[in-house]
Amino acid sequence: MRGSLWDNRTGTSYTLDFENKRATFHAKETPILPDTGTSTKGTENLPEEIVEGVRCKVEPTEILDPAKGQKENGTPAGKTWLSTDYGLEVKQDITYASRDGKTLVHSIFELYDIHIGEEPDRNLFDLDRNFQVLMPQSQN
Repeated sequence: MRGSLWDNRTGTSYTLDFENKRATFHAKETPILPDTGTSTKGTENLPEEIVEGVRCKVEPTEILDPAKGQKENGTPAGKTWLSTDYGLEVKQDITYASRDGKTLVHSIFELYDIHIGEEPDRNLFDLDRNFQVLMPQSQN
């Protein structure tokens, strides 16, 4: 199982490998609020579902072709569950063709064990204690 961690205090980002307890450093930038891509504009008429106790709007998801840009509609790929109350993407279930076009990829992203308004245990984010921290290999 993989995940990611972005530390807003330091601007540091990591990819987490939970199975092997490894955290790979990716970037250190000026701390900012991450763009969650959770625009709520135009969601008023979408169906609603509850995911992990959170009320979500269910919207169709498309894969855009970078060569065509934002001008054309994308290819239908699945659904995204968006909490408009919290500006949070709770779940995404999509299927798309791999880069070589020969394989279908089915990807499910879902948050679980959600506790709105509760501060998580700081020890969960102590990478030095819970993971072996790795620097990426040079691509040269």
